[in-house]
Amino acid sequence: MIMKGFPRQLCFALLLFVANTNGSEIVNAGFLQMCQCYDGFSEFCPQPTPPPTNSSPPTNSPPPTNSPPLPNFPSYFAVAGSCSAILSEAECAALAQEMNTNFMLSTCAGDTCAPRGCYLFATDGNLYYNDDKSGSCDDTRQCYCAIPPLTTSGTCTSIVSEEECQAFATALGENFGNTQCLTGGCAPRGCYQYGGNKLWWNDGKSGSCGNTRQCLCATI
Repeated sequence: MIMKGFPRQLCFALLLFVANTNGSEIVNAGFLQMCQCYDGFSEFCPQPTPPPTNSSPPTNSPPPTNSPPLPNFPSYFAVAGSCSAILSEAECAALAQEMNTNFMLSTCAGDTCAPRGCYLFATDGNLYYNDDKSGSCDDTRQCYCAIPPLTTSGTCTSIVSEEECQAFATALGENFGNTQCLTGGCAPRGCYQYGGNKLWWNDGKSGSCGNTRQCLCATI
């Protein structure tokens, strides 16, 4: 190793001697690097490897929760009339869990004491499910109605109201409008989706549901 104070001329003289007697490119390169390092060209000097930094120990992350995600289903809120499509009992129970409230089966007496399906009883704030009463949604029993699936053939046996069609559009984040096509069979009667992100209402045409105009029919 060339130490500081070793004469520069002697260093290169040794390099010349080794080159003439040994001829090894590896040895020659080693002597050249030492002489250049000594000569002040620090970029030729091997740089010491810095000691590893002491990284902080990893923190223990809490284990992930295994609770299943709540089901996602289309629905809308109604305080008048009745639902043309109702949530299932399981969907109503899942909605109660999402709302952090109790779920119960309706036990009121009388055929019209409660709306059919899932509803919020404003008096106690709980969700109830009813499958055998035929009352109306109101401010006391506020309904959570289902949005019916799209139908792509035939016609609706029972159509939803214009107000419900508009409520579907609001819940789905879509636009709403009244049918503008002209011929008698250009659109199905009732509520239908056309144009990808818009729901239309028609009460004067008699066309069929299809892949282009997909109907939302009443199911009860």
